[in-house]
Amino acid sequence: MFQTSGHLGQLRALRDPRLVEAGGGKPLSHKSLSTIVSEICSLNSQEAEAFTEQVMKCCGHTRSDMMPAKEFSRAAISFNCGVFRELGVGDPLTAASKAGVKFFEGGPFKGSQLSKASLRENMMVPSGIGEVMNAVGAGGPQVDWSLHWPYGVFMCEYEFNEEPL
Repeated sequence: MFQTSGHLGQLRALRDPRLVEAGGGKPLSHKSLSTIVSEICSLNSQEAEAFTEQVMKCCGHTRSDMMPAKEFSRAAISFNCGVFRELGVGDPLTAASKAGVKFFEGGPFKGSQLSKASLRENMMVPSGIGEVMNAVGAGGPQVDWSLHWPYGVFMCEYEFNEEPL
């Protein structure tokens, strides 16, 4: 997902009434949404257009479709709420130890929030977690990670790429 600096400020901006109430509930064009996003999130027009296109695409809309501003705002906020901005910061060992991800089964999410009771927690754990635990002095017998989460554990491997600023 497209990321900008000022994460918390951007999340607050995406709840701004100028966006949420834009169009009076009627769908807006990509251009209209990106113009509002540019203004309230302090993005240049190219960044705002890219961000708007990504959100619309993830919601099943094309750039030429119309989308209600409230739906756009909710989607943009939900895509950014769980972004872990510290991943890759610091040395590789520290970064690898922060690479666990939680998934929740439930849904689909359409129009209203899912109840907490309908969600089932899953966990992704890096496949080399045992080596990380040993390196930080917390090693021991091999851990059966599936015992820690009742609905599912996925072992995964990551490829880290450093992108230029």
